[in-house]
Amino acid sequence: MPHARTMLALAIAAALAISACGEDEKSGGGGGGGGGDEQAAVEQAATAYIVEQGADDDDSEQPDSVQVDSVDVDGDNAEVKASSSATGNKYEVTLAKSGEDWIGQSLFKDVPSEPVEEDSGGGGGDPSSGAGELRSTDDAEKQIETSLLKPLGLEGTVECPPEVRLRRGNNFECKVTGDQNATVTVTQKDDKGSLNYKVNVER
Repeated sequence: MPHARTMLALAIAAALAISACGEDEKSGGGGGGGGGDEQAAVEQAATAYIVEQGADDDDSEQPDSVQVDSVDVDGDNAEVKASSSATGNKYEVTLAKSGEDWIGQSLFKDVPSEPVEEDSGGGGGDPSSGAGELRSTDDAEKQIETSLLKPLGLEGTVECPPEVRLRRGNNFECKVTGDQNATVTVTQKDDKGSLNYKVNVER
């Protein structure tokens, strides 16, 4: 019987650490006595973290444009989902409590974008050929392992093509082998290394 597949669409800007899957329902989660004040503190810390992490981006955010959609507090850890009325970006933030303060740990940034057409840069299906700067995929493999697989509770070895050309639409696939095998489709959104990841996990 063929494996059923679960599709998880994940988008990320290059060199940005990402993580986390929050709950769909806005609630205090398993915080145990955190109450409204605790949730408000988490929301404020998450918003500040989103603004801080994106300060140097072209689509930087202002605090009043960030809308918190859901909060899940579990002891000294929290996960927040938020969206921006200014950019259309969606965010997932993980935070940890240090003393009386909530500190941002990782950020998942989902950037809406126009569909990326297939490569027309002369690579002939080989992502290491054609126009564009030749770049190692070591960083992409590390991001997939630490920022995509780990939050999903998956462990495995990630193998991408050794090198690819930085070129919009010069897409490639990475294989994950482990307790659960998966394929990661990597879409190049521009010529500068901004990537989208889509994980196809065999269940």
